[in-house]
Amino acid sequence: MEKKTYKENFDELTSIIRDLERGDINIDDIIVSIKKASLLLEECKKALKEVDEDVDKITLELSNSN
Repeated sequence: MEKKTYKENFDELTSIIRDLERGDINIDDIIVSIKKASLLLEECKKALKEVDEDVDKITLELSNSN
């Protein structure tokens, strides 16, 4: 299975939230949608943390090279 990009995860999460807010999800599917949204949220957080760590590393390297 191919790993999804941050944007793909974020877009899917946004779509689920929009459907939940509008009431567009069948009552039987709400739990499944909420679980999926939770997993997508964790993936997005993980990706943002990795980017933050990379930025910190690059910033440190740049400041040490001066």
